[in-house]
Amino acid sequence: MKFTNKKTLKVLTIFLIFTVIISTFISLLFTFHQASAKTKSSASFVKKYQSLSVNKEVQYQIKNLKKTEYAHFFISDTTLASIQKETGLLIPKKAGKLTITAKIYNKKQQLIKTLKDNISIKKNKSILPNASFQLKETINPWNFTLILSCNRILLKSEISSDTLTILPKGKTTPKLTASFTSLSSDGKEVIYTLTSSSQKKLCPGDCSMDGNYILKSTCFSKKLSLTYEERLTENTLSGFILKENGNPIKNALLSLKRTGLSDKTCFSDSNGYYQFKNISNPASLTIEKEGYQTKNIINPVISSEGTTCENIILRSSKDTSATLKFLITDTKNNPISDAVITILKRKDTDTDNSYSSASSSNNITIDKENILFSSTTDSTGTLLLTNSDSLTSAPCSNLNLHQNATLSYTASTQLFSTNTSILPSSILNTVDNYTIYISKFSPDHVSSAYQTQRLDFSFSDLITNQANIHIKLNKCQHLTINNFTLCTTNSLIDIHTLSLYFYHPEHRKSFYQYTISKEQFTQNKGNITLSSNLPLSIPDGTYYLSVEALSEGNTTLEASAIFPIIIQNSILSLTNTNSISLNPTRFARILAYSDSIDNLLSDCSFQLYQKCDCYYFFINTFNIKTSTKKSNNNYTTATILLSHLLPEQNYLLLPTDNRFSLKETALFFTTENNTYLTKNEAEYSTSPITKIQCILTDNYEHSDIEKDFSSNTISIAYHTIHIISQDFIRSSKSYPNCVMALYQKDGSLLSLHLTLPATDLKTIYSSNKTNSIIDIYTNKEILITNQDSYS
Repeated sequence: MKFTNKKTLKVLTIFLIFTVIISTFISLLFTFHQASAKTKSSASFVKKYQSLSVNKEVQYQIKNLKKTEYAHFFISDTTLASIQKETGLLIPKKAGKLTITAKIYNKKQQLIKTLKDNISIKKNKSILPNASFQLKETINPWNFTLILSCNRILLKSEISSDTLTILPKGKTTPKLTASFTSLSSDGKEVIYTLTSSSQKKLCPGDCSMDGNYILKSTCFSKKLSLTYEERLTENTLSGFILKENGNPIKNALLSLKRTGLSDKTCFSDSNGYYQFKNISNPASLTIEKEGYQTKNIINPVISSEGTTCENIILRSSKDTSATLKFLITDTKNNPISDAVITILKRKDTDTDNSYSSASSSNNITIDKENILFSSTTDSTGTLLLTNSDSLTSAPCSNLNLHQNATLSYTASTQLFSTNTSILPSSILNTVDNYTIYISKFSPDHVSSAYQTQRLDFSFSDLITNQANIHIKLNKCQHLTINNFTLCTTNSLIDIHTLSLYFYHPEHRKSFYQYTISKEQFTQNKGNITLSSNLPLSIPDGTYYLSVEALSEGNTTLEASAIFPIIIQNSILSLTNTNSISLNPTRFARILAYSDSIDNLLSDCSFQLYQKCDCYYFFINTFNIKTSTKKSNNNYTTATILLSHLLPEQNYLLLPTDNRFSLKETALFFTTENNTYLTKNEAEYSTSPITKIQCILTDNYEHSDIEKDFSSNTISIAYHTIHIISQDFIRSSKSYPNCVMALYQKDGSLLSLHLTLPATDLKTIYSSNKTNSIIDIYTNKEILITNQDSYS
């Protein structure tokens, strides 16, 4: 029993000891787990720094920061460094000791923990001893590289980690960075390339980044100065000066005149390239080069959105030949023969209103003496004019003129026509400005007339001395008369037909007569209203018209004076009035004398002309009615009886016999007092309306009005105007409008391409996008480039 108790006590003791050990182990394990969990969730610095160099930026970060917590950063001395409160970005400024504090708050803005880090800021020490750097090449605006030179040989291992910081002089932003790119083979030149973001900052397109900059390096303490100038900017004009064959012209002088500002000048480089920056109020651009014709561009285009292009072709001053070939067709390309081509020299001071709308008829009066040349097309519709005896193959400007004008060029063309006129250089040359009228009247005035067109151009505006001009004329429609009113003096007369006589200001006689029957007009209380369609086909313009009212027996009852009319779009209208007056025709007697004893006047006749505006139009021919010879006094008398006269009109009488002339011009003015309603009253009147003296022409010079009693001017009305100006040429989509320039990455020119079709442009643009920089210069448009910084 005693033994058993002792054994039981021993077992119990061992059990208690084991229980204590297990409990202690579990307690220690639980305590360790709590400590471990607590350590894992505690916020702390990701990294602490013992020392930093001046300007060596570091970013303090907190780990184990819960989503409901945030940190603010502070420093003990703001003169030594700066730190961003929210981000922890530390920028050391001066050497010294510094404490960085991070305070952690919960979402209730309660401070729950504070972290501290003590650091030393040290001065920068050059990692490249005995190395002195200088700027060799400033920022290249093509590839955004810059080159530094060193006084000693460098190793790639000691420079490859270098980073440059570039700041505008006197400013802290924007900060640009450039990294090491390559080291020269001799180890003395280092190339750096700006980062993509820095390149974008340098290319705003408005020159705002141009100026002076300060450069800093991590490898040397010396600050370097550099300048930068953006490549493509707003209000800039650039392009190429080229020969006719597309080769560049070097050292051409360009002078840009500006309104109210001083002039700017520059020279084209070896590639023919030129550039004007910061342009305002451009008035003209003049391009000069010895041996070439001077070119002057009025009001060159600029844009506030980028660099505007202007490519310019200069022609040799030695080439003075000029050739002009016309092809005149209808709208279906059928040739028009006998089309009249009239050429005049247009002065720079011409300011007529003929530059108005091209869709309406325009009128202009021309002195006949100003016409340089006039001729007609042959059966093929062609006419060739040249100032050269030998036509050689040469570049040619091809103009196609109809509703719109188009322009194209051929590199080599031999112009030829059997209908050729060789003109002196005083008439056809490469300097003067010309106005050309192309017209075609119908011989029968019924079916084949065409609207007159006007062409203004100068060879100096073209880029060639040869021009091939194809002009398509629009056919005239039949004439329409709408609500044309005639007023009779006697409302009781019965008018059976109306006869219309049409006159052209360049011709004396009526070119067309048309009779309108009673069924085609209405007569009411002395007013006749006429609406009709006439089978008359004539170009738009100013013409003249007279109307006769006839009885059923074709006796003239009343007639109108000759009056002007306007035909536009084949519709007839009056010029200055709403109606035309009809009056009874009258008679008058004229007494004629001759200084010859022979009865020469007995078989002589005279022509009567009525005046309207400044023109005289033929009315009728009158023969001598009676003739008496006075032999004793050596003279002959004769009586002429005139009919178809109207009151208040100016008339002219001229002999038809070339043997006679008039000593004084037979001009007279009719009134109701010196004319008569019947033939008998006029024949037996006591005084003639006028007296004329006829003399032999052998010893008497004709008066000017007898030689040419029509006006010294002609009136030309044209329906369409084509102004082939320098502005039109520069705006054309053909050569030399488009120049594609391919550059190496450093900006050196690889090649130029001219007059490439749009599809070819896109192909080259795409295929060379990574290999080279492509600039497309299209006249009067903003330059297109694939340079990444401007994309």
